[in-house]
Amino acid sequence: MVYQAYIGLYILSPILNAFADSATEKQIRLFLIFFFVFQTIYSWMSGAAQFFEAGYSTLSFIGLYMLSRYVKLYKPKIFTLSSRTDFIIYLTITLLITLIAIVPYNIVIWINAENTFYHTIASFISAHMFRYDNPLVIMSSLYLLLGFSKVIFENRIINWIAASSFAVFLLHTNPNLCNQYFIPAVQFIYNWGGQGVVSLFTIFAFLILIFICAVLVDQLRIVRWNYLSKIIWKAK
Repeated sequence: MVYQAYIGLYILSPILNAFADSATEKQIRLFLIFFFVFQTIYSWMSGAAQFFEAGYSTLSFIGLYMLSRYVKLYKPKIFTLSSRTDFIIYLTITLLITLIAIVPYNIVIWINAENTFYHTIASFISAHMFRYDNPLVIMSSLYLLLGFSKVIFENRIINWIAASSFAVFLLHTNPNLCNQYFIPAVQFIYNWGGQGVVSLFTIFAFLILIFICAVLVDQLRIVRWNYLSKIIWKAK
């Protein structure tokens, strides 16, 4: 599961940081080249390396973590553009991904091709374009991150909420909650509202409520942890 992969990355991050601090720029660059070539060929293209789990594994997240670390440390020229250019590149790549995913499938439907082979190829392309191990998805995500990293914006409320953004993610990706409660609740609201505008607004309000609950619970955790950590460090 995705949230488990993130927790695994958190556990390994000190080791990754130690490697990034001790390795040379060339060593990290070569590692990233070999890593993403291997992942692209054996995970995204062929699916032979199932342990990548379509980019949703701790191993894939290690590659993403080291890529962002490399960009932050060494600032290659292609990643030192203006925030506006970063957002334009992000939108361009995202549009390209969407077109590649949608166009082949719609062409098959348009020409009314009954051949199973064409449907299989179109479905394969569509399914693979939005995966985490797609190099285009990785590049678009990186440029989106770079675009926001260059925007200077400070707000106490937003920063307070942002501190609990990972908790919101964990809550939404927990299968014990999502599959058993969230999805049935959204389906019930959608059917109750007549599958129209009312249901969409109600679902949006429900999601906002879940978001607020996640933030409040995590903020309580932060307060308790800060209190307990002081006691633990004093005891030592």
